[in-house]
Amino acid sequence: LCASSGATPMCSTGCASSEARCAGACVSTAASVENCGACGNACPAVINASRTCAAGACGFTCAAGFGDCDMVATNGCEVDTRVSTTHCGACGARCPTPAHATSTCAAGVCGFTCDAGYADCDGAAANGCEVDLRVSPLHCGACRAACAVGRCDAGRCVSNRSCAEILASAPSSASGNYTIDPDGAGGRSPYTVYC
Repeated sequence: LCASSGATPMCSTGCASSEARCAGACVSTAASVENCGACGNACPAVINASRTCAAGACGFTCAAGFGDCDMVATNGCEVDTRVSTTHCGACGARCPTPAHATSTCAAGVCGFTCDAGYADCDGAAANGCEVDLRVSPLHCGACRAACAVGRCDAGRCVSNRSCAEILASAPSSASGNYTIDPDGAGGRSPYTVYC
């Protein structure tokens, strides 16, 4: 197209001054992901992201729940921040690993799973899974399942078989009356003795 500018005719692409004619169409090369910076310069596809073109330079925006944590454009948004324990909810947000537990990340929030035989009976994440359910007389086999008498053995409340067993399982025990069951789960009922 030619347009007059005063007395001198000038040729024009028919596009606005901020646009270029690419494949027969007027395109803003400053913002087009298919013609970024120049006609035919398509921004590359990036994993877990959408392509962007700003001021004629290609870039990308991570999809929700993903992050470009290594800042390497060629592998895009390589981390799923919804489940990564090293980048939970955001790049660099590492989940702590409490005692006797394995850290977890679900929906971008850190948590933990107790190791077998352990439990978080006080609900305090800072000290993790603080109770060994296999031997704790206050939490025998489950939180707050206290043994009425005896001790906790492999997660079950059992009666002590002798005064020596009481002393071995609780060395600071004071002298006094204790219930013992010399034959264990046998036919004889537990009875009280002075140890």
